Amino acid sequence: MSSDILKSIGLSLGVLTLTFLIQKFLSFRSRNARAGARWGREDYLMWPDWLASGLVTLAVFLTVGDGADDIKPIQIGALLIVFGVNFLLPDIVRELCYSTTGSHTLLTWQGIVFPNVAAALTVGIAVAVGVDFAN
Repeated sequence: MSSDILKSIGLSLGVLTLTFLIQKFLSFRSRNARAGARWGREDYLMWPDWLASGLVTLAVFLTVGDGADDIKPIQIGALLIVFGVNFLLPDIVRELCYSTTGSHTLLTWQGIVFPNVAAALTVGIAVAVGVDFAN
């Protein structure tokens, strides 16, 4: 991997983290503490925003890229992974990350860590493919 790709992946993950922090800060500030609003497990789910950002990033790179003649099999495989995760992760989260009994509550580590890590890896792959394609 070239240093441009690693730099772009690091930058994109930094932007995702900063976006999460700003979003949570705004949520925290807008809650009515007097009404007893508390943080719940759902407040730590970042994956829907991250997957959407990854798809938009990939679309931008593929649109502005000039490397259409140089598509490599590894890029096609990575694109299939990105699109597969985007379409399968919601179903996986629904089946594996929520309790199956009555209340349908989000499970602690499975429901928060697993989808967030999967989304972060997907964004990294999307950026790496997009940067490599655009150069």
